Amino acid sequence: MGNYLGRRISNRDITKRKLAEIALKESGQRWEAIISASPDGIGMASLDGKMQFVSDKLATMYGYSIEEKEELVRKGIFDFIDPSNHQMLIDNINKLNADKKENEITEYMAIKKDNSRFFVDVNSTLLFDSNGNPNNILFVERDITERKLIEETLKNSEEKYRKIFNNEIDAICIFDIQTKRILDVNKAYLRMYGYTREEVLKLTIDDISAEPEKSDRAVKHAAIAGDVIISERIHKKKDGTIIQVELSAGAYIWNGRNVMFALARDITDRKHSELIINQQNAELSKLNADKDRFISILAHDLKSPFNSILGFLGILSKNIRNYDIDKIEKQINIVGKTAQNTFKLLEDILLWVKAQSGKIPFEPQKLNFKDICKDVVEILKLNASNKNITINYIEVEDQHVFADENMLKTILLNLISNAIKFTNPAGRIDIYIEQNQVDKTITVSDNGIGIEPIILSMLFDIAQKITTSGTANETGTGLGLLLCKEFVEKHSGKIWVESEVGKGSDFKFTLPVKQK
Repeated sequence: MGNYLGRRISNRDITKRKLAEIALKESGQRWEAIISASPDGIGMASLDGKMQFVSDKLATMYGYSIEEKEELVRKGIFDFIDPSNHQMLIDNINKLNADKKENEITEYMAIKKDNSRFFVDVNSTLLFDSNGNPNNILFVERDITERKLIEETLKNSEEKYRKIFNNEIDAICIFDIQTKRILDVNKAYLRMYGYTREEVLKLTIDDISAEPEKSDRAVKHAAIAGDVIISERIHKKKDGTIIQVELSAGAYIWNGRNVMFALARDITDRKHSELIINQQNAELSKLNADKDRFISILAHDLKSPFNSILGFLGILSKNIRNYDIDKIEKQINIVGKTAQNTFKLLEDILLWVKAQSGKIPFEPQKLNFKDICKDVVEILKLNASNKNITINYIEVEDQHVFADENMLKTILLNLISNAIKFTNPAGRIDIYIEQNQVDKTITVSDNGIGIEPIILSMLFDIAQKITTSGTANETGTGLGLLLCKEFVEKHSGKIWVESEVGKGSDFKFTLPVKQK
């Protein structure tokens, strides 16, 4: 009986051992199948770095044949890692031991059999014995050289893009088409709009646009068109300053998002210059047209007196022996008076041309207005006395002006002569000066016949040369007021007239308190 029980127990132990051996064999076969099928290299090393196991894939990854696997097992893990990465390997092993972590994923530069370098991604796992103590390190490796090359290429490309992006002279903004939130800007953008990078990345494009509705339509149009759209927009800086910009915008896919790349150029100064040029061109065109009309008028005015002079001289030449002395004297006086008026017209024309061409010296200085006025009145004293006209300079206090002496005298001479011409005998002319903080207003006032409203509007128009006979049939060249206007504007002043028919006229002009 005892022998029988002993045989049963012994047979049972053998059966368990056989079953265990079968299980281990099947388990080993399964693991060998998994290891063989894995695209990654698998190995195992002791805690001191000695290789314990190397898979076929791991061997070929390092440039060894399957038959040379045993050569690998006799090496240590440090033999397969570039020396520059040894300290990182030591640190990672120590970290596994210290933290009892199950795995640690790290990139290393590895060494092949032919001593060439390549990159591997290593997933290390700590293995434990039956007592729970770590005894080996299992590692799974993948060749990531191609990925690293792609990453390096992308990195270099990104660096080149970033250099171009940041060194671009024009402002560049990248924003999300859907949310319109700004995603990235370059340095030129920050300089142009006055924001910091942190501030601008919290904004949308509507925050920098002074016309959000137009901006929204432009974004939608560019997104639909799929092409670069060039337009002009009004934007505002951080400090509220309004600027005009020229935008070149296009829709793209960037980091998986539908975005708009917008290149902005500040054209505020250019637009301002264009506006000034357009205004100047319009003024120049008008001035040229006015001068053409003016020259046409002058040609007629010069031709008429010469026709008169030549006509009378022709008659005298034919009838010199037939006319008596009184008739000859009368016609010679007419010719002489016509010649004097024509000569005065030519003088005024030459003076006006010099003023237009800037050939008259302009030398403003501080002048006593009373002295200037006295000199001019003295010149015109005879003209005024012939019509018994009184000229008064009304001065509250001593006044000084900052002006060119010759030009100021010419202005006063023309205005006072004009007043004498259109004032009835025994009339009165008053000259006075008023001052405010900006300028001084000089007035030549008469109680003469006044000016018709239709003529009043044409007095200082270069295209309308007006000559009207005075109260004593005095004549003029019609250029005097135009010269006054030129000289007053040369002083940065303005000239105008206030008049009522039958009640006289007030000709006024301003001179600045200080020369600009």
